[in-house]
Order: sequence, then structure tokens, then C-alpha cells
Amino acid sequence: MKKNKKKKIKLKEKITKEKFLSGLKKYIILTIANMILAISVVLFLNPLTIVSGGLTGIAITINTAINMGDWLDIILYIGEAILIIISFIFLGKKATLKSLYSAIICPLFTTFFTRVLPFDQIINILYGNGALVKDTSILLMGCLIGGISVGVAVGLAFMVGGSTAGVDIIVLIMKKYYPKLKESVLCFVFDAAIIVAGTIVAFVMAGKDISSYNIIIFFINVMTALISAGTIEAIYMMRNQSVTITIISDKYEEINEYIIKVLDRGCTMYQVFGGYTGKEKKELKTIVSKKQSEKAKEEILKIDPNCFLTMTISKGVFGEGFQKRFTDE
Repeated sequence: MKKNKKKKIKLKEKITKEKFLSGLKKYIILTIANMILAISVVLFLNPLTIVSGGLTGIAITINTAINMGDWLDIILYIGEAILIIISFIFLGKKATLKSLYSAIICPLFTTFFTRVLPFDQIINILYGNGALVKDTSILLMGCLIGGISVGVAVGLAFMVGGSTAGVDIIVLIMKKYYPKLKESVLCFVFDAAIIVAGTIVAFVMAGKDISSYNIIIFFINVMTALISAGTIEAIYMMRNQSVTITIISDKYEEINEYIIKVLDRGCTMYQVFGGYTGKEKKELKTIVSKKQSEKAKEEILKIDPNCFLTMTISKGVFGEGFQKRFTDE
């Protein structure tokens, strides 16, 4: 009885340690994600008035509209506070706590980069006295770098089961009350509305100087949003990709032993029949990491050069030996 109690205590300690390390890793990655997002907004999107959606897009639009100095971080604080209150009312305490960290840390990083570090000097070096801001090549540079960095930030946050707060909260509320609506469609609608609003503000602020610049800035905004979305998807897919290997071989016992003992992976065996010969065969199926896949293929073909082997990409493999969802719950 005493031995069993000791084992249970050790198991609890191990689980607690794993949860702590998993939670710590999650918040480190979330911190890095929000730092990248803040740098992208401060260095590229805000100085060039590029609006690609999200709360940062709303903040840039309002900051441009009031035209009273740089109030970007203050607007973000106010926006995040309003959204957190709305989240608490409509989504509850548990869901709100998941967004709270990013809601606090992103504006803090923005304040740090705009008011503490000499980022204004870097901006002056990049864009001179503002004359270069309307240069198409500069806008394209901001679109590319800004879009990729925003995508990296949001992708990292999504990768650990978090978010960068902001407009995501409104999407979750809409999804709660209208479950038939797709999140992707809602995100698209909100981002499109923000982009249009940002373009209208840029158009109005241009005053009498209405030219092809207004059309260019609209397409720059759209391109930035598309680049961000593409980067998010690329990061998410890279994180979740594994390789499923299917083998039909007469030497199935040796291959099965190699998979289990050398690769340290599970293997499922099926009884199959040849469509042409009608002969009974054994089919083996295993899932390995992308890193293991090439070596696994070579070793299996060494065991049986005449085997039938296929390899397919598998997205989102969860379970023993594969990805475990980051959680601090």
C-alpha cells in the first residue's frame, strides 16, 4: 500500500512538472509572438499607414484619423480593455483569461518600442522625413516585411493554443451566438471592414491630393492581409506535419520490428489481398516525424527492396510520441 502511495505521489509530481513546463513554454512563445507583432506595427505598419485588419489595424486607422501625434499604444490599451470587458460578459471568465495575457503584453511592448527604445530614430532612418512614405517601393517593403512578421506572430500564438487577443474575441462571441457561421468567414468580414475603413481614412486625410496613391494603399492593405494569412497557414502546417508510411511486404515481421524497436513508433498491421493475384498480404502503417521519414524509407527499402511503400503528409497528429496541445489548464 505504501509503495502504491509513493508511486501516485511521484506521478502527480511528474504531471505537475509537465504542466508547469508546458505552461511556461506557452507563455514564452506568446511573449515572443506579441513582441514580434508590436515591432511589426511600430516599425512598418503604423509609419506607412498600412491597415491589414485586427485591433492593430483599428488602432492605426484611429491614430491616423485623429492626427495628434502618436497615440497608437494608448488606443491599443483602450481597445484591449473594452474587448476584455466584452469577453468577460459574453464568453465568461475562463475564455477571457486565455486572452488576457496577450491583451496586456501587446500594448506594453508597443509602449516600450514607441516611448522607451529609440525606434523613432530607426523609423527616421528607414523613411527619412516622411517624403518616402508615399514611395511605392517603400510601401511594398512594409507590406512584405510587415505582413510576414504579423503572420509569424499570430501563427506562433495559434501554435500554442493562444491568440493575440483583439478582434478574435468578437469572432468568438459571434460564433457562440451564431454557431452556423464559419470563423474564417467572420475573420474575413471583420478584416475587410477594417481595411476599407483604413483606406477611407487615408483617402480623406489626403485632402485635395487624391491620386493613384489611394488606390495603391488599398491594394497594399489587401496584400499585407493576404501575406499575413499565408504565413499563419504555413507556420501552422509546418508545426503539425508528420508523415504516414504504408508498406506492403513479405518481410513484414522484420519491418515491424524495425519500426517499433529502432524508430520507437507504433505500427498497425492489416490483412489485405492483391486485386490481381488474390494473394493474401500484410500491410503495415506507421506515422513518423518529417525528420525521421527519409531515414525510415531508406532502412525499410534495405530490409525489403521489393516492398510497396507509400508516404503521405499528415497534418495535425496528436497522441503518444507526437504533438501535445500546449495548455496551462
